Amino acid sequence: MSKPSVLIIGGGVFGTSTAYHLIQRGYTNVTVVDRFAAPSRDSAGTDLNKVIRADYPNPYYAQLGLETLGVWKDPDSLFKGLYRESGWIMGGHEETNQWLENAKDLAEKKGRQGVEYLDVERIREKWPALTGEFPGWTNLYSPQAGWVPSGQALLRMAKAAEKNGAKYITGHAGQIKELVYEDGTCKGAVAANGEIHRADKVIVAAGAGLPALVEGARTDVRAETSVICVMKLEPHEIEKYKDIPIIDDFEQGI
Repeated sequence: MSKPSVLIIGGGVFGTSTAYHLIQRGYTNVTVVDRFAAPSRDSAGTDLNKVIRADYPNPYYAQLGLETLGVWKDPDSLFKGLYRESGWIMGGHEETNQWLENAKDLAEKKGRQGVEYLDVERIREKWPALTGEFPGWTNLYSPQAGWVPSGQALLRMAKAAEKNGAKYITGHAGQIKELVYEDGTCKGAVAANGEIHRADKVIVAAGAGLPALVEGARTDVRAETSVICVMKLEPHEIEKYKDIPIIDDFEQGI
C-alpha cells in the first residue's frame, strides 16, 4: 500500500523535522511550503544559538532532553560538530527555586553526575571571569548542558530532507493564506500567488501563524515574544569569556 502524500505548512523546526523523518520512513511525496527558504526567517529556531539541556522538573521532558543530547554528541549524526558543551548555570529566585530543586532531584534519580548547587565563591573559583555579586540567586549548575548554532542545524536538516526527496516551495507560492477543506477534511492550502497545494494529509506547523490558519486555535494558542540583545565582543573579551558557562536568570533572562 502506497503512503499518502503530505503537505507541511511551515519550514521551521517542527515542519522541517517532520519532513526529514517522513522521508526517512519511506514517504515519497512530501512537500514543505514556507515564504522563506531554509532556514526560515519565521522560525524561532533560526537563531545564533539555542540552549540544549536535560534539566527539567518534568520527567518526560528530562528523558527527551537526554535522548536529544545523545544525538547532538553523536559524531556520526547529521549535526556533528555543532554542539558546544559549555555547561549551564540556572539562577533561581523565590518564584523559581522549587523548579530548580525538582530538576536537581530528577537529575539525581537518573544518575546524572555533576548537577549541583554553587554559591558565589564556587562560581568565582571555577570561572574567574565571573565577578558579579549574583544577589539573591540560587545557582544550579549543569555541566552537560550546552548550546548549538540552531540556524545551522535547521539548515542541515532541511538540506538533508530535500536531498532525500522532500520538495520545498518558497516565496509567494509558499506563503499560505488559507486552508482548503473538502467534506470537513483539510485537503490543501491556498498560497499568496493563488496557487493551490493539495495533499492527502496536511500538517500545519506554522508556529505563531497557526491561529491565522486554524480558527479553533485562536483561543487556544497564544503567540509570545522576547527581547534579545546581541553584543559584539572585542578580541580580548572573547578570550576572557570563552570558557564561561551559559548563565540564565530564570526570572530575568539568559
